Amino acid sequence: MPISKQKTSKRVRQWTLLLISNRGKSITIKWFKTLLITTASILVLSLSASAWFGFLYKNSKESNQNLLNDLKNLQHKIVSLEHEKDILMARLIVTESRVEESIVKTDDSILADQAEVKKSKIEKKSAKPEIPISVSADDLIVYHQPDLNTLRVQYMLRNNGSKVQAISGRSVVILKNKENDNQKKWLILPRVPLVSGKPSGKRGRNFSIFNLKTMKFRANDQTGPGQYNIATVYIFSRTGDLLLEKDFPIGVKFKTVTSPKKKKSASLPDKKKIKTATPPKKIKPEAESVQKKKPIVAPPSEKKKPDTSIQVDHQSTSPADETVVQSIPPKANDTTTTGQADPDEQKSTLEKTDESPAIIRE
Repeated sequence: MPISKQKTSKRVRQWTLLLISNRGKSITIKWFKTLLITTASILVLSLSASAWFGFLYKNSKESNQNLLNDLKNLQHKIVSLEHEKDILMARLIVTESRVEESIVKTDDSILADQAEVKKSKIEKKSAKPEIPISVSADDLIVYHQPDLNTLRVQYMLRNNGSKVQAISGRSVVILKNKENDNQKKWLILPRVPLVSGKPSGKRGRNFSIFNLKTMKFRANDQTGPGQYNIATVYIFSRTGDLLLEKDFPIGVKFKTVTSPKKKKSASLPDKKKIKTATPPKKIKPEAESVQKKKPIVAPPSEKKKPDTSIQVDHQSTSPADETVVQSIPPKANDTTTTGQADPDEQKSTLEKTDESPAIIRE
């Protein structure tokens, strides 16, 4: 039989602590060496850290102490320098008084007179006459454009002072209701912040005038000025000083402006106020007397064709109690009324008379 090799096992060297009680019971503590080394290393690190922190603390304390000493020394130096300054000023005053006493009184009076004359001349040259600033605001108008939902405000700004120099500044208009003090419901033109219910004067509509100027303001998306009954005008100078504060009642001057209407074309006259007159076939005696009384406008020597283009303007129409009679050739699509002649018959009568139609006002 082959001889088997004996297995060799390496023993691990390990420290073990055995504790035996009085009764013979044993308590084993393994890894004693590891615990001992770990505890010792922690102790060494803590000691080194405490020594380092102590060194830093000592250095910082010494530096702070040195700074305090320097501060005290500087304070003492400041006090001593101030004391020396007071002494030197006293000496200077004493020396000046001695020098003044040595000068002759006559020389002093002459120099004083010359100095006063020079000062008066310089003051006269340097002092410019102050021009009083006086402005006024008049003729405030508030009107509304319903087609654009725009509210417009304008007033006349006048320079009541000297016209030599222009006056420049800022203006603000506030529309409000006397019965309601809520500033959120006020309309401020232009939009500026308020201080104690008034503009600060730093912002507003700029102006520069010699004589007068119309100040205009506009506010969009407004239904109308019905909710306001007073307008306050503020006028400030360029530096923000209040020059004028004036209230205007809105209800006194109010008008509504609508968009201009389109004019009717010249080829379509108003049939209600303009009638075509045709010469009658038979003239009665009463008509002859009326015709003699009515003068003829056009001269008989010149031949004029009837004006076929009549422009009717709604702004310059004749009153309701007047009827304008004008002879114009009727169109093909117009219906003939009773007592009106045919177009061919009208042309023949015009050629016979050779006179332009007259405008007769009833």
